[in-house]
Amino acid sequence: MTHKLRLVFLSVALLGLGACSSPSLDELGGQKTLWELGVDGVPLDVSSLSGSSSVQIDPDGGTLSGAGGCNEFDGSFTYSGGTLTPSDVFFTAMGCANPVGLDVDSALMTILSAPLEVSGDPQRMVWEGSGIRVVYIQLED
Repeated sequence: MTHKLRLVFLSVALLGLGACSSPSLDELGGQKTLWELGVDGVPLDVSSLSGSSSVQIDPDGGTLSGAGGCNEFDGSFTYSGGTLTPSDVFFTAMGCANPVGLDVDSALMTILSAPLEVSGDPQRMVWEGSGIRVVYIQLED
């Protein structure tokens, strides 16, 4: 019985992945909070960051900014066909006592150094590239 349940869950999960599409540039806009982060298929527990890690995308200006685990970042981007290509992204260089924060900063520095695939909808944005998967969600006001 448990094998059937696992198979059903896996099937539903795969169907859910197929439902993601490339969001429009306008759907990317606004501020979203880090929800999940995984490196090479291994999830990081980002709960200790207390919602402080976020990204703000300005579709009109072609800029992005945000906070990682310990440091803030700013840069510009182009977006076409579900691919976000960051450029001129820089991070502050603050020290940090939270090892998870350092891991988040490192992952964001890596993923924002090359073109990345974007999927989702106005409430959920997924970045994938360089072996890293980042999920941001839109929090209710």
